[in-house]
Amino acid sequence: MDTNQNIKSHLYFYIIVFFSCLLIFALRDKFNGIFYPALLYEDGTELFQRFYNGEGIGYIFEYWNGYFYIIPKTVAYLLNFLPAKHIPSLYAFFSMVLAAITFVVLYEMLQGIFGKWFAVYTTLVIAALPLGYHLLITNLSFSVWNMLLILIFMYFIPVPQSKYKCLLYSIIVLAMIWSHPLSLLMFPLYIYRLRVEQKNKWVHGVFSVCTLLYFWFGMISKTVVFAKLYILPEVLFNSIVVGSVLGPVKTAYIMTYDRMSIYGAIIMFFVFAFWGLFWTERSRREKELFIVSLYLIVSTIAVSILGGNNQYDFLVPWEPVRYLYTAKILFWVLLFSACLPLIQRNFKIACIHALLIGVILMNNTLGPYNSVYMYFPSIERGEAVLEFLNRIPAQKKNCLENAAEEEFVLKDSGTGMFDIRVKSCGKY
Repeated sequence: MDTNQNIKSHLYFYIIVFFSCLLIFALRDKFNGIFYPALLYEDGTELFQRFYNGEGIGYIFEYWNGYFYIIPKTVAYLLNFLPAKHIPSLYAFFSMVLAAITFVVLYEMLQGIFGKWFAVYTTLVIAALPLGYHLLITNLSFSVWNMLLILIFMYFIPVPQSKYKCLLYSIIVLAMIWSHPLSLLMFPLYIYRLRVEQKNKWVHGVFSVCTLLYFWFGMISKTVVFAKLYILPEVLFNSIVVGSVLGPVKTAYIMTYDRMSIYGAIIMFFVFAFWGLFWTERSRREKELFIVSLYLIVSTIAVSILGGNNQYDFLVPWEPVRYLYTAKILFWVLLFSACLPLIQRNFKIACIHALLIGVILMNNTLGPYNSVYMYFPSIERGEAVLEFLNRIPAQKKNCLENAAEEEFVLKDSGTGMFDIRVKSCGKY
Protein backbone atom coordinates (compact mmCIF):
# COMPACT_ATOMS: atom_id res chain seq x y z
CA MET A 1 0.00 0.00 0.00
CA ASP A 2 1.48 3.36 -1.01
CA THR A 3 1.57 6.43 1.24
CA ASN A 4 -1.55 8.07 -0.22
CA GLN A 5 -3.62 4.91 0.17
CA ASN A 6 -2.36 4.51 3.74
CA ILE A 7 -3.37 8.10 4.58
CA LYS A 8 -6.82 7.56 3.03
CA SER A 9 -7.25 4.33 4.98
CA HIS A 10 -6.44 6.07 8.27
CA LEU A 11 -8.75 8.96 7.37
CA TYR A 12 -11.64 6.57 6.68
CA PHE A 13 -11.24 5.03 10.12
CA TYR A 14 -11.26 8.47 11.81
CA ILE A 15 -14.40 9.44 9.88
CA ILE A 16 -16.13 6.14 10.73
CA VAL A 17 -15.33 6.49 14.45
CA PHE A 18 -16.37 10.16 14.56
CA PHE A 19 -19.74 9.78 12.84
CA SER A 20 -20.50 6.47 14.58
CA CYS A 21 -19.95 8.09 17.97
CA LEU A 22 -21.96 11.15 16.94
CA LEU A 23 -24.84 8.88 15.89
CA ILE A 24 -24.59 6.87 19.13
CA PHE A 25 -24.79 10.06 21.20
CA ALA A 26 -27.66 11.51 19.15
CA LEU A 27 -29.70 8.30 19.37
CA ARG A 28 -28.87 7.84 23.03
CA ASP A 29 -30.84 10.94 24.00
CA LYS A 30 -33.25 10.56 21.04
CA PHE A 31 -32.06 13.85 19.49
CA ASN A 32 -33.65 15.78 22.36
CA GLY A 33 -30.37 17.51 23.18
CA ILE A 34 -30.53 19.28 19.81
CA PHE A 35 -34.26 19.70 19.18
CA TYR A 36 -35.36 20.24 22.80
CA PRO A 37 -32.30 21.90 24.41
CA ALA A 38 -32.75 22.12 28.17
CA LEU A 39 -30.13 24.73 29.29
CA LEU A 40 -29.54 22.69 32.43
CA TYR A 41 -27.29 23.74 35.29
CA GLU A 42 -24.46 26.14 34.42
CA ASP A 43 -25.40 26.28 30.73
CA GLY A 44 -28.34 28.45 31.72
CA THR A 45 -27.15 30.26 34.83
CA GLU A 46 -23.43 30.83 34.18
CA LEU A 47 -23.14 30.87 30.38
CA PHE A 48 -26.31 31.90 28.55
CA GLN A 49 -27.70 34.16 31.29
CA ARG A 50 -24.46 35.99 32.06
CA PHE A 51 -23.49 36.75 28.46
CA TYR A 52 -27.03 37.67 27.43
CA ASN A 53 -27.21 40.05 30.40
CA GLY A 54 -24.22 41.97 29.09
CA GLU A 55 -21.09 40.31 30.46
CA GLY A 56 -18.12 41.09 28.21
CA ILE A 57 -15.06 39.12 27.19
CA GLY A 58 -13.51 39.72 30.61
CA TYR A 59 -16.00 37.29 32.16
CA ILE A 60 -14.17 34.45 30.37
CA PHE A 61 -11.23 34.98 32.74
CA GLU A 62 -13.26 35.14 35.95
CA TYR A 63 -13.19 32.19 38.33
CA TRP A 64 -16.15 29.88 38.37
CA ASN A 65 -16.52 27.36 41.20
CA GLY A 66 -12.90 28.01 42.10
CA TYR A 67 -11.17 27.64 38.74
CA PHE A 68 -10.88 29.04 35.22
CA TYR A 69 -13.42 27.75 32.77
CA ILE A 70 -11.97 29.21 29.60
CA ILE A 71 -13.08 27.09 26.62
CA PRO A 72 -16.81 26.73 27.50
CA LYS A 73 -17.00 30.44 28.33
CA THR A 74 -15.22 31.37 25.08
CA VAL A 75 -17.64 29.25 23.04
CA ALA A 76 -20.61 30.75 24.91
CA TYR A 77 -19.28 34.28 24.33
CA LEU A 78 -18.94 33.71 20.58
CA LEU A 79 -22.37 32.09 20.28
CA ASN A 80 -23.90 35.03 22.16
CA PHE A 81 -23.70 37.07 18.93
CA LEU A 82 -26.31 34.74 17.36
CA PRO A 83 -30.09 34.93 17.96
CA ALA A 84 -30.95 33.63 21.43
CA LYS A 85 -33.34 30.93 20.16
CA HIS A 86 -30.46 29.09 18.43
CA ILE A 87 -27.96 29.22 21.30
CA PRO A 88 -29.13 26.20 23.41
CA SER A 89 -29.15 23.90 20.37
CA LEU A 90 -25.67 25.09 19.42
CA TYR A 91 -24.45 24.48 22.99
CA ALA A 92 -25.67 20.89 22.70
CA PHE A 93 -24.29 20.44 19.18
CA PHE A 94 -20.83 21.70 20.20
CA SER A 95 -20.86 19.34 23.20
CA MET A 96 -21.83 16.32 21.08
CA VAL A 97 -19.15 17.09 18.48
CA LEU A 98 -16.53 17.49 21.23
CA ALA A 99 -17.62 14.17 22.79
CA ALA A 100 -17.26 12.46 19.39
CA ILE A 101 -13.81 14.05 18.93
CA THR A 102 -12.86 12.73 22.38
CA PHE A 103 -13.49 9.18 21.20
CA VAL A 104 -11.59 9.82 17.96
CA VAL A 105 -8.61 10.77 20.13
CA LEU A 106 -9.19 7.58 22.16
CA TYR A 107 -9.14 5.61 18.90
CA GLU A 108 -5.89 7.31 17.88
CA MET A 109 -4.33 6.43 21.23
CA LEU A 110 -5.44 2.79 21.12
CA GLN A 111 -4.51 2.15 17.49
CA GLY A 112 -0.99 3.41 18.16
CA ILE A 113 -0.62 0.82 20.95
CA PHE A 114 -2.82 -2.13 19.92
CA GLY A 115 -3.67 -1.71 16.24
CA LYS A 116 -6.59 -0.41 14.18
CA TRP A 117 -9.25 -3.11 14.49
CA PHE A 118 -8.96 -3.54 18.24
CA ALA A 119 -8.99 0.27 18.61
CA VAL A 120 -12.22 0.62 16.57
CA TYR A 121 -13.92 -2.20 18.47
CA THR A 122 -12.91 -0.87 21.90
CA THR A 123 -13.74 2.76 21.11
CA LEU A 124 -17.24 2.08 19.79
CA VAL A 125 -18.14 -0.25 22.67
CA ILE A 126 -16.97 2.28 25.29
CA ALA A 127 -18.87 5.04 23.48
CA ALA A 128 -22.04 2.93 23.60
CA LEU A 129 -21.77 2.09 27.31
CA PRO A 130 -23.78 4.28 29.74
CA LEU A 131 -20.83 5.51 31.78
CA GLY A 132 -22.38 8.93 32.34
CA TYR A 133 -25.65 10.77 31.85
CA HIS A 134 -26.78 12.87 28.88
CA LEU A 135 -25.31 16.11 30.27
CA LEU A 136 -21.81 14.84 29.47
CA ILE A 137 -22.66 14.84 25.78
CA THR A 138 -25.23 17.69 25.54
CA ASN A 139 -24.15 20.23 28.15
CA LEU A 140 -21.52 22.87 27.24
CA SER A 141 -20.39 23.45 30.82
CA PHE A 142 -19.97 19.70 31.43
CA SER A 143 -17.87 19.34 28.27
CA VAL A 144 -14.80 20.06 30.41
CA TRP A 145 -14.85 16.38 31.39
CA ASN A 146 -14.36 15.38 27.77
CA MET A 147 -11.55 17.94 27.55
CA LEU A 148 -9.87 16.22 30.50
CA LEU A 149 -10.15 12.89 28.67
CA ILE A 150 -8.62 14.42 25.52
CA LEU A 151 -5.70 15.65 27.64
CA ILE A 152 -5.18 12.17 29.13
CA PHE A 153 -5.44 10.36 25.79
CA MET A 154 -3.01 12.77 24.13
CA TYR A 155 -0.41 11.93 26.79
CA PHE A 156 -0.21 8.44 25.26
CA ILE A 157 0.02 9.75 21.68
CA PRO A 158 3.66 10.43 20.70
CA VAL A 159 4.59 14.06 20.09
CA PRO A 160 4.69 14.61 16.29
CA GLN A 161 8.13 15.35 14.87
CA SER A 162 6.83 17.70 12.17
CA LYS A 163 7.19 21.31 13.33
CA TYR A 164 3.64 22.35 12.44
CA LYS A 165 2.02 19.15 13.75
CA CYS A 166 4.01 19.51 16.98
CA LEU A 167 2.77 23.11 17.32
CA LEU A 168 -0.86 22.03 16.80
CA TYR A 169 -0.42 19.14 19.27
CA SER A 170 1.03 21.54 21.87
CA ILE A 171 -1.74 24.12 21.43
CA ILE A 172 -4.42 21.46 21.94
CA VAL A 173 -2.71 20.07 25.05
CA LEU A 174 -2.23 23.55 26.56
CA ALA A 175 -5.89 24.43 25.89
CA MET A 176 -6.98 21.22 27.63
CA ILE A 177 -4.65 21.87 30.60
CA TRP A 178 -6.34 25.25 31.15
CA SER A 179 -9.81 23.73 30.94
CA HIS A 180 -10.01 21.45 33.99
CA PRO A 181 -8.54 21.61 37.52
CA LEU A 182 -7.74 17.88 37.48
CA SER A 183 -5.15 18.60 34.78
CA LEU A 184 -2.81 19.17 37.73
CA LEU A 185 -2.62 15.37 38.05
CA MET A 186 -0.72 15.31 34.74
CA PHE A 187 2.21 17.24 36.23
CA PRO A 188 4.19 14.19 37.52
CA LEU A 189 3.57 12.43 34.20
CA TYR A 190 5.03 15.34 32.23
CA ILE A 191 8.03 15.42 34.59
CA TYR A 192 8.55 11.70 33.92
CA ARG A 193 8.39 12.26 30.15
CA LEU A 194 10.75 15.20 30.52
CA ARG A 195 13.36 12.83 31.94
CA VAL A 196 12.91 9.85 29.60
CA GLU A 197 12.19 11.57 26.25
CA GLN A 198 15.16 13.80 25.57
CA LYS A 199 14.12 14.68 22.02
CA ASN A 200 10.81 16.11 23.30
CA LYS A 201 12.04 17.54 26.59
CA TRP A 202 11.14 21.13 25.67
CA VAL A 203 7.58 20.15 24.80
CA HIS A 204 7.03 18.30 28.08
CA GLY A 205 8.85 21.04 29.94
CA VAL A 206 6.36 23.60 28.62
CA PHE A 207 3.45 21.31 29.56
CA SER A 208 4.86 20.94 33.10
CA VAL A 209 5.28 24.70 33.57
CA CYS A 210 1.80 25.45 32.20
CA THR A 211 0.25 22.86 34.52
CA LEU A 212 1.88 24.58 37.51
CA LEU A 213 0.82 28.02 36.22
CA TYR A 214 -2.77 26.82 36.03
CA PHE A 215 -2.50 25.54 39.60
CA TRP A 216 -1.10 28.88 40.82
CA PHE A 217 -3.25 31.29 38.81
CA GLY A 218 -6.14 29.31 37.37
CA MET A 219 -7.48 27.83 40.61
CA ILE A 220 -8.51 29.17 44.02
CA SER A 221 -7.00 27.09 46.80
CA LYS A 222 -9.33 25.59 49.38
CA THR A 223 -8.98 23.68 52.61
CA VAL A 224 -9.27 19.93 52.19
CA VAL A 225 -10.04 17.27 54.79
CA PHE A 226 -8.02 14.14 54.05
CA ALA A 227 -10.20 12.14 56.42
CA LYS A 228 -12.78 12.07 53.61
CA LEU A 229 -10.59 9.60 51.72
CA TYR A 230 -11.59 6.70 53.94
CA ILE A 231 -14.40 5.97 51.45
CA LEU A 232 -11.97 5.84 48.49
CA PRO A 233 -11.60 2.01 48.32
CA GLU A 234 -15.37 1.59 48.51
CA VAL A 235 -15.92 4.13 45.74
CA LEU A 236 -13.33 2.46 43.52
CA PHE A 237 -14.76 -1.04 43.95
CA ASN A 238 -18.44 -0.16 44.07
CA SER A 239 -19.03 2.86 41.87
CA ILE A 240 -16.17 2.46 39.37
CA VAL A 241 -15.60 -1.29 38.93
CA VAL A 242 -19.06 -2.73 39.63
CA GLY A 243 -20.92 0.36 38.41
CA SER A 244 -19.06 0.30 35.09
CA VAL A 245 -19.63 -3.39 34.37
CA LEU A 246 -23.10 -4.04 35.77
CA GLY A 247 -24.60 -0.60 35.16
CA PRO A 248 -26.48 1.66 37.58
CA VAL A 249 -29.65 -0.43 37.86
CA LYS A 250 -27.99 -3.74 38.74
CA THR A 251 -25.45 -1.96 40.95
CA ALA A 252 -28.24 -0.31 42.94
CA TYR A 253 -29.92 -3.72 43.35
CA ILE A 254 -26.71 -5.34 44.60
CA MET A 255 -26.20 -2.48 47.09
CA THR A 256 -29.33 -3.70 48.88
CA TYR A 257 -27.50 -6.89 49.80
CA ASP A 258 -24.21 -5.22 50.69
CA ARG A 259 -22.06 -7.42 48.45
CA MET A 260 -20.64 -4.73 46.20
CA SER A 261 -17.01 -4.96 47.31
CA ILE A 262 -16.96 -8.71 46.70
CA TYR A 263 -18.05 -8.26 43.08
CA GLY A 264 -15.56 -5.43 42.66
CA ALA A 265 -12.72 -7.51 44.11
CA ILE A 266 -13.53 -10.46 41.80
CA ILE A 267 -13.55 -8.25 38.68
CA MET A 268 -10.29 -6.53 39.66
CA PHE A 269 -8.67 -9.89 40.39
CA PHE A 270 -9.25 -11.01 36.81
CA VAL A 271 -8.08 -7.66 35.38
CA PHE A 272 -4.80 -7.87 37.31
CA ALA A 273 -4.46 -11.60 36.57
CA PHE A 274 -4.78 -11.13 32.81
CA TRP A 275 -2.37 -8.19 32.82
CA GLY A 276 0.10 -10.08 35.02
CA LEU A 277 -0.15 -13.32 33.04
CA PHE A 278 1.14 -11.66 29.84
CA TRP A 279 3.20 -8.88 31.43
CA THR A 280 6.49 -10.01 29.91
CA GLU A 281 4.93 -9.95 26.42
CA ARG A 282 3.64 -6.41 26.81
CA SER A 283 5.37 -3.50 25.08
CA ARG A 284 6.72 -0.51 27.03
CA ARG A 285 3.74 1.59 25.90
CA GLU A 286 1.25 -1.04 27.08
CA LYS A 287 2.91 -1.22 30.50
CA GLU A 288 2.89 2.55 30.71
CA LEU A 289 -0.82 2.59 29.80
CA PHE A 290 -1.56 0.16 32.64
CA ILE A 291 0.42 2.04 35.32
CA VAL A 292 -0.68 5.55 34.30
CA SER A 293 -4.34 4.53 33.96
CA LEU A 294 -4.34 3.04 37.47
CA TYR A 295 -2.74 6.21 38.81
CA LEU A 296 -5.32 8.44 37.11
CA ILE A 297 -8.30 6.26 38.12
CA VAL A 298 -7.31 6.49 41.80
CA SER A 299 -6.14 10.12 41.77
CA THR A 300 -9.11 11.61 39.85
CA ILE A 301 -11.54 10.02 42.29
CA ALA A 302 -9.44 10.94 45.35
CA VAL A 303 -9.16 14.61 44.35
CA SER A 304 -12.86 14.75 43.42
CA ILE A 305 -13.77 13.39 46.88
CA LEU A 306 -11.51 15.95 48.57
CA GLY A 307 -12.97 18.79 46.51
CA GLY A 308 -16.63 17.76 46.85
CA ASN A 309 -19.16 18.91 49.40
CA ASN A 310 -20.76 15.54 50.07
CA GLN A 311 -18.41 12.60 49.66
CA TYR A 312 -21.19 10.06 50.36
CA ASP A 313 -22.74 10.85 46.98
CA PHE A 314 -19.81 8.97 45.43
CA LEU A 315 -21.18 5.74 46.88
CA VAL A 316 -24.43 6.07 44.92
CA PRO A 317 -23.88 4.67 41.37
CA TRP A 318 -25.99 7.28 39.56
CA GLU A 319 -25.16 10.40 41.59
CA PRO A 320 -21.76 12.04 40.81
CA VAL A 321 -21.51 10.57 37.33
CA ARG A 322 -19.41 13.41 35.92
CA TYR A 323 -16.79 12.91 38.65
CA LEU A 324 -16.63 9.18 37.93
CA TYR A 325 -16.72 9.49 34.14
CA THR A 326 -12.95 9.70 33.52
CA ALA A 327 -12.17 6.82 35.87
CA LYS A 328 -14.87 4.61 34.33
CA ILE A 329 -13.58 5.09 30.79
CA LEU A 330 -9.98 4.41 31.84
CA PHE A 331 -11.14 1.29 33.70
CA TRP A 332 -12.79 -0.02 30.52
CA VAL A 333 -9.62 0.69 28.56
CA LEU A 334 -7.73 -1.47 31.09
CA LEU A 335 -10.41 -4.16 30.96
CA PHE A 336 -10.30 -4.42 27.15
CA SER A 337 -6.52 -4.33 26.90
CA ALA A 338 -6.21 -6.98 29.64
CA CYS A 339 -8.13 -9.42 27.42
CA LEU A 340 -6.30 -8.65 24.16
CA PRO A 341 -3.58 -11.35 24.36
CA LEU A 342 -6.22 -14.04 24.94
CA ILE A 343 -8.38 -12.70 22.08
CA GLN A 344 -5.41 -12.79 19.71
CA ARG A 345 -4.51 -16.35 20.65
CA ASN A 346 -7.84 -18.10 20.16
CA PHE A 347 -10.82 -17.36 17.94
CA LYS A 348 -13.23 -19.09 20.33
CA ILE A 349 -12.08 -16.84 23.17
CA ALA A 350 -12.58 -13.82 20.89
CA CYS A 351 -16.18 -14.95 20.23
CA ILE A 352 -16.84 -15.50 23.95
CA HIS A 353 -15.42 -12.04 24.67
CA ALA A 354 -17.67 -10.45 22.02
CA LEU A 355 -20.69 -12.31 23.46
CA LEU A 356 -19.94 -11.11 27.00
CA ILE A 357 -19.56 -7.53 25.76
CA GLY A 358 -22.89 -7.85 23.95
CA VAL A 359 -24.59 -9.04 27.16
CA ILE A 360 -23.06 -6.14 29.12
CA LEU A 361 -24.19 -3.64 26.48
CA MET A 362 -27.76 -4.97 26.54
CA ASN A 363 -27.79 -5.05 30.34
CA ASN A 364 -26.52 -1.47 30.57
CA THR A 365 -28.42 0.21 27.76
CA LEU A 366 -31.89 -1.41 27.72
CA GLY A 367 -34.62 -0.61 30.22
CA PRO A 368 -36.44 2.54 31.37
CA TYR A 369 -33.79 3.72 33.84
CA ASN A 370 -30.75 3.54 31.58
CA SER A 371 -32.44 4.80 28.43
CA VAL A 372 -34.55 7.56 29.96
CA TYR A 373 -33.02 8.87 33.18
CA MET A 374 -29.39 8.53 32.20
CA TYR A 375 -29.59 9.78 28.60
CA PHE A 376 -32.96 11.35 27.98
CA PRO A 377 -33.48 15.07 28.77
CA SER A 378 -37.13 15.95 29.29
CA ILE A 379 -39.08 17.11 26.22
CA GLU A 380 -41.28 19.20 28.53
CA ARG A 381 -38.22 20.99 29.91
CA GLY A 382 -36.91 21.56 26.39
CA GLU A 383 -40.24 22.98 25.25
CA ALA A 384 -40.26 25.31 28.27
CA VAL A 385 -36.79 26.55 27.28
CA LEU A 386 -37.89 27.17 23.68
CA GLU A 387 -40.99 29.04 24.86
CA PHE A 388 -38.81 31.14 27.18
CA LEU A 389 -36.40 31.99 24.36
CA ASN A 390 -39.26 32.99 22.07
CA ARG A 391 -40.44 35.51 24.68
CA ILE A 392 -37.16 37.43 24.78
CA PRO A 393 -35.60 39.49 21.95
CA ALA A 394 -33.01 37.76 19.77
CA GLN A 395 -30.27 40.03 21.17
CA LYS A 396 -30.30 42.23 24.21
CA LYS A 397 -28.61 45.13 22.40
CA ASN A 398 -27.68 48.18 24.46
CA CYS A 399 -30.68 48.66 26.70
CA LEU A 400 -29.22 48.51 30.22
CA GLU A 401 -30.25 52.15 30.77
CA ASN A 402 -33.64 51.75 29.13
CA ALA A 403 -36.49 52.56 31.51
CA ALA A 404 -38.64 49.93 29.81
CA GLU A 405 -36.22 47.13 30.66
CA GLU A 406 -37.98 43.85 31.42
CA GLU A 407 -36.85 40.71 33.23
CA PHE A 408 -37.64 37.29 31.78
CA VAL A 409 -37.44 34.25 34.06
CA LEU A 410 -37.20 30.52 33.31
CA LYS A 411 -38.05 28.83 36.59
CA ASP A 412 -36.12 25.86 37.88
CA SER A 413 -38.35 23.01 38.98
CA GLY A 414 -36.36 22.61 42.19
CA THR A 415 -35.00 25.10 44.72
CA GLY A 416 -34.73 28.02 42.32
CA MET A 417 -30.94 27.90 42.49
CA PHE A 418 -30.83 27.33 38.73
CA ASP A 419 -33.49 29.87 37.68
CA ILE A 420 -32.45 31.64 34.48
CA ARG A 421 -33.08 35.40 34.67
CA VAL A 422 -32.29 37.63 31.71
CA LYS A 423 -32.94 41.36 31.36
CA SER A 424 -33.91 42.88 28.05
CA CYS A 425 -35.99 45.63 26.46
CA GLY A 426 -39.00 43.47 25.87
CA LYS A 427 -40.53 42.68 22.50
CA TYR A 428 -40.05 45.20 19.72
